[in-house]
Amino acid sequence: MLEILGLADADQPSQHDRRGWPRLREAFTAAFLARTRAQWAEAFAGSDACVVPVLGLAEAADHPQSRARGSFIEVDGVVQPVPAPRFLGTPSAQPRPAPQRGELGHAALRDWGFDSVAIERLQASGLGFKA
Repeated sequence: MLEILGLADADQPSQHDRRGWPRLREAFTAAFLARTRAQWAEAFAGSDACVVPVLGLAEAADHPQSRARGSFIEVDGVVQPVPAPRFLGTPSAQPRPAPQRGELGHAALRDWGFDSVAIERLQASGLGFKA
């Protein structure tokens, strides 16, 4: 990693020297700011350095490793990560679409300890509550 960053021959403190960490942080920051993420990904590709780009959600879902592992699914047109962990031979339930606003509200309020009178008052309030 240090070689690819151009820091192998630099006079830097040891990684275990906590007092030297601010200098190391400055050196690493300056090095990483010198190239784009794509340039760094290309520079580190094929190396044994433990360096990978941080991907956005859309990029992660489209990454070859994510596709090969089935790490993302689409539910009602929304791409989202699959439930984890997943175990071989133990299928997990597929995520359901999110309920519409107010849907299942009655059951949720009961679960939270609201009685019928309180639920009726909330429903009468016009806050978008559905029974």
